[in-house]
Amino acid sequence: MRNKLIEGGYKLPLFFAVVILLLLGLKVKGQTKEEVLKELIRQEVKHPNIVLAQIRLESGNMTSKLYKANRNFAGMKLAKVRETTAGGERYNHAWYNNWKDCVKDLKIWQDEYYKGGDYYDFLEEIGYAESEDYINKLKEF
Repeated sequence: MRNKLIEGGYKLPLFFAVVILLLLGLKVKGQTKEEVLKELIRQEVKHPNIVLAQIRLESGNMTSKLYKANRNFAGMKLAKVRETTAGGERYNHAWYNNWKDCVKDLKIWQDEYYKGGDYYDFLEEIGYAESEDYINKLKEF
């Protein structure tokens, strides 16, 4: 077996194993807030700075288990009556193929339910969060 390693018989499978491990490592790496804000703006999400604060609050600054397992940094539930980019449901929340699909789903959600006006008022009116202090927490980010 040692000769095959020296002769290169296992180089290709070893190379692919290293590439796969690197790719898996990149998947769990969180995005920076700058990257996320740039994507929110690119996808024309309304009130991107407030939404970024929501993302940071909901995901523990993009480190939560839900974000890492589901690439869901907004606490989105699986949509039942609207279009969605979610691939399904895991841990009682939507899961996405990548974090940009989560942003796209946020945009779809906004387009469906937000009709303008003060975004903080909108979040309160629809009962977006269970915490009574949610809006104040958002404003701290």
